[in-house]
Amino acid sequence: MEKNTLWDAMQAQIASVSTGKFVRICLVLLAIIGSVAIALAWSLSSHVATHASQAIPAAATGPVSKTWYFAEGRVGTGYAENFMIGNSASTGTCAVNVQYIYQLDSGSAATKTVKVSVAAIKRVSESVNTDLNITPGQLSGAWVGAIIGVDTNTTPSCTGIVVERSVYFNVNGVNSGDEIVGSTHLGTSFYFADMATGTGYTSDIAILNSNSSAAHVTIQYYAGGQKVGTQTATVNASTRGTLTLPTGLPSHSAAVVKSDLPVLVERSNYFNAIKVGVAGTVSGGWSTIGSMTMANDWLFAQGYTSGKFQEYLDIANVDPANTSAAVTISLFYPKGSPLTFTATVNPDSQLIWDVNQNGTGGVSPYVSAEVTSTGAKIVVEREMFFKYNHVANGSALVALGGTDVMGQVGPASQIGYNFTDGNTNPGYDELLVLFNPTSGSEKIYPTLVNGLGTVYHMNPVRLYPKTNLTINITSIVAKNMVQPGQGAQAYDVSIRIEVSFTYEGFVAERLNYWNASTAGLSNPTQGGTDVIGYSGL
Repeated sequence: MEKNTLWDAMQAQIASVSTGKFVRICLVLLAIIGSVAIALAWSLSSHVATHASQAIPAAATGPVSKTWYFAEGRVGTGYAENFMIGNSASTGTCAVNVQYIYQLDSGSAATKTVKVSVAAIKRVSESVNTDLNITPGQLSGAWVGAIIGVDTNTTPSCTGIVVERSVYFNVNGVNSGDEIVGSTHLGTSFYFADMATGTGYTSDIAILNSNSSAAHVTIQYYAGGQKVGTQTATVNASTRGTLTLPTGLPSHSAAVVKSDLPVLVERSNYFNAIKVGVAGTVSGGWSTIGSMTMANDWLFAQGYTSGKFQEYLDIANVDPANTSAAVTISLFYPKGSPLTFTATVNPDSQLIWDVNQNGTGGVSPYVSAEVTSTGAKIVVEREMFFKYNHVANGSALVALGGTDVMGQVGPASQIGYNFTDGNTNPGYDELLVLFNPTSGSEKIYPTLVNGLGTVYHMNPVRLYPKTNLTINITSIVAKNMVQPGQGAQAYDVSIRIEVSFTYEGFVAERLNYWNASTAGLSNPTQGGTDVIGYSGL
């Protein structure tokens, strides 16, 4: 994985400062003074914030990578797929190779490489349907994996890019979509906290094998303290394989995927007319890259438990140490003290923890989470099902669906994020959620760039210790980045987030809710997407 050198230099400077005891004390004192000053000026009663422009030069382009991998993807038969490729550097074009590894419904495996040029401070929306000449309405389609990388021969000075993938679909009566940030590396072990197979659910596993020889894969499923299923597969060289979950599994189980060669594994989940807590009956879908590690600390910035939003934390103990996990769940809010809960997750078991039900004592429905364990290591995902209903700026947006996010491994240490996709056009709401689980106050600079290359530096955001903050990106773009007569690209926005004063980390997630027409699809789609930004991990 390649990362921006300016970013590395900034991290090194911060690391060197934290080693000096005297300087560290000074930093803490400055943070306290700054926090008091800001607190006197800003009201904390509102959770959703907007900020005016401030022309502050960016210290770096944010974390980037020269190579990106995607296992899941689909075109044809009601699917429309796009890659959003962003170049956050202030100068210099990046030449990019998009290598498709796909499996036609006829059974034939194929590859194709498309060359893309991404100018500085711009992003390119690359249509997979167009590249593979398979329209969303075709009756026969293809499952698609991809490797997207910088052409270092053509543009050796390009330090890297950030890539996200979106898939919208009209399938089996479900009209929705999902979004994911790609992976910058491959692995031989992948962990999933939940595989849903109950009534109304359909789950599949996609495996990208970019090696020159076949990969042999074993999947083991666990629930209720025992192994409940085993599945094996051979994924041929330079192919993308799709596995349907075996029959006979319980409605929910955890999964461990092992491969003898480095691969990428994604789980897709579709749900149709399922009844979920206070959300009621919802339909939608999501895709999640498996975690390549188990850990004792997991972080989530986003969370909401009011109205028709139902939130769960899926916690799985598949540690081969075969010991119980003593779990602590801490819930954080825009202000006030966090709430703490404990639970035990036995070996080869999972816990689906209802945040709505258990967190009723919270001071706000806007809730971030940190899940830690002693004893066994765990893997944690967050599921949210919703009926979104938001009225602002004279317009209303109603959408139903669900999102799933694999947590970020803690403790918090990341100090910058890049998001290359985002949409604030009519029919879309975009939000940015920041979470500071540390004891230090942090000053954060968000920078927005729209599809026309307009750059907007927001005022610095003060993120107080053990709190979260939600920023309404749609409102900021409409007020500050769109001129009369400009088209849809003015509303497409990428986000870069950096810190200028901190010695600890934070977590950033971007949300998009929508209900709008999608090019190539016969029916409008609706739903929500949620991703943790690329932070260099």
